[in-house]
Amino acid sequence: MLHLRLCCRKGLCCLLVGVLLGTASLSGCGDQPAKSHPEQTAETVSFAAVEEATQPSEEQIVESAAIRYLLEREWITIQDVRTQKDSSGTLSILTLSLSELLTRVGITELVNDKGEMSSVRNYGSWYLYAVGDVCSLFYMRSGIESSGVGVSFIELDFEALKTCLESGETQAHLKDMLTAVTVASAVGRHSEVLTGYFGDPLSGGSYLMAETFAEFVASGALDGIVAAPVHYATCSVEDAEFLRVTKALRYLNEHYPALILWEED
Repeated sequence: MLHLRLCCRKGLCCLLVGVLLGTASLSGCGDQPAKSHPEQTAETVSFAAVEEATQPSEEQIVESAAIRYLLEREWITIQDVRTQKDSSGTLSILTLSLSELLTRVGITELVNDKGEMSSVRNYGSWYLYAVGDVCSLFYMRSGIESSGVGVSFIELDFEALKTCLESGETQAHLKDMLTAVTVASAVGRHSEVLTGYFGDPLSGGSYLMAETFAEFVASGALDGIVAAPVHYATCSVEDAEFLRVTKALRYLNEHYPALILWEED
């Protein structure tokens, strides 16, 4: 089994976790909504204090109407928001899950147009983000079965979400809308605003998400150690992902011998 010992240097920890678990997967949407790892739900994660550069100012907050609305309604606090502003635009992310946001206004169940019910806990690993006034969702998952970050480029209809938040009652279109954003579909259309932002290598939002994910993973460490996903212990030694990650880890091990704790293979 492969373990990694977390380094106290934040930048290096971010790099290692990003290499091991994968950088932000800038896909159109993620897999079927999945519950967070049972031992670490999104609602129980405590995010570490961030550097001054990622703490949003009032000027940055007002650039996103959706984030400003949630703050004014006091459904979130400034501590739930992280913002990155640069020449590519302004990206804001919530560190409070969509599941917790819905629960705060009394919505615990979702229903689709067929009358099928599901728990909002299924969205415990999904988080709201906004590039300017265009909103969507990204996920963070950590555990030996499923780990990684995924970003949807399909725009979220925030007005529909706002209607449900204000009423405190779920509506069929909310469930259908979330499915359209988080599940691969032929009818899903990518937002040019979102793809344009993340397609720019100079945009700082990807790094902000990676830093947030590194802290998310680190928060589940036991005695400073995070177990690698089981995939790396069960896949073929010729598996492309295994080879890529192993090569990167061995490269890091040459430069930082105390960073990784190797057990057996």
